[in-house]
Amino acid sequence: LTVLIALGPPALASLVWPDGFVAAIGFAGLLAAIPALVVPALAARASRRGPPDALYRAGGGAMLLAATVCFGVLVMACHVGAMAGWLPRYAP
Repeated sequence: LTVLIALGPPALASLVWPDGFVAAIGFAGLLAAIPALVVPALAARASRRGPPDALYRAGGGAMLLAATVCFGVLVMACHVGAMAGWLPRYAP
């Protein structure tokens, strides 16, 4: 039952929309940039603002955190730009 629930809808969707997998992976990449890049950098920045005697404080430089956030925003902007037709994208 778990296999049917997990794999059934994607299998049916791939029969209806053969190129839907490529679009789904693109949206997954767009949304994965937020928890993978932006949130950890902002969490490290927030941990540095804590009390000086905190048990754990994130190390590294402010430039590294800014670069990480900028890269996450760039990944999201590239996906949106490709969807809008401003950038080249895969077209079967």
